[in-house]
Amino acid sequence: MRPLTFTRPKVLMQVAGEPILEHAIRRLAIAGVTEALLITMYLEEKVAEWATKTPDYGVEIETRSQCPDRYGTGAATMVAKDWVDDEPFIMAFGDILMPDANYDALRLLHASRPDATVLTGWWSDSVGGGLITADNGVAVSIVERPPTRRPGYINAGLFVLQPGVFDDIAGLRPSPRGEYELTDVFHAMIARGENPRLLKVEGFWTNVSGSAEILEAGRATMDQWPGDGQIIGEACEADHTATLTGRLRIGARSVVDEARIGPYAALGAGCHVLEGATVENCELLPGATVGEGAHVAYALLGEGVVVADGARAVGTPEQPLAVADGQVYGA
Repeated sequence: MRPLTFTRPKVLMQVAGEPILEHAIRRLAIAGVTEALLITMYLEEKVAEWATKTPDYGVEIETRSQCPDRYGTGAATMVAKDWVDDEPFIMAFGDILMPDANYDALRLLHASRPDATVLTGWWSDSVGGGLITADNGVAVSIVERPPTRRPGYINAGLFVLQPGVFDDIAGLRPSPRGEYELTDVFHAMIARGENPRLLKVEGFWTNVSGSAEILEAGRATMDQWPGDGQIIGEACEADHTATLTGRLRIGARSVVDEARIGPYAALGAGCHVLEGATVENCELLPGATVGEGAHVAYALLGEGVVVADGARAVGTPEQPLAVADGQVYGA
């Protein structure tokens, strides 16, 4: 995703026209969550700014900084100890995406077993790392690097945890890569016979780790949209000769001339696509402009990017093109 992540943390990258964090907050709201704490480190001021401006969907959002001397999922979770107090809580990684129904399923499972620690899992035909073996719906072992790839559950980055987890986190030692790992807590639980329950993820699951995953997650998200899968924001202006193809999103106050948009194109607010241009399989951040006759495909364009008239801003599904904020491409 570089160079786009030089100016924003990954969780504020746009997927299907919305920041990853906004997807998460909305899905947590669907599951009945009313309060959320965001643990931040890299470019944390950007996350704090986002939290004050984004729709909260009925969720009160607070941010806190993670100590830069203690990395890892366990260290990040520990920051929330006094905020959680003595209540069970949902812990979610900030860079995973899955359908709405999984969050509600997690809530229902917790309601039936409020004393249990619950992990989500994704069944794969070939798990190469973080393999969770299960017996009757509970985890019985976690193997970080199994000697052979085989079917199994993996850690999908969404949990319901009990407040007692902080006692285990306090006793963690750094892993070989120097991080305080939440996975080590689950190892300890299993060793004590406190086997966490598992919930299988339904539908797509994406760990947004790079540009290809941004576009993959965008396509999977749009495929979940009802009807024709076309979302047009407020105060948009689309010429009557514009061609809108397949699933797509056009952000508020965007302007589309006689151009072709879609499939799987997401335009942020205030974008402008000029006559004769084609925009498909891409994410345009707010304020991007695509010049006359230009072609944009398999690309991530930063805020205020200008694609010159007639230019080809085209990557591949495996290696999308990423253009930094404010750049003029193809001039």
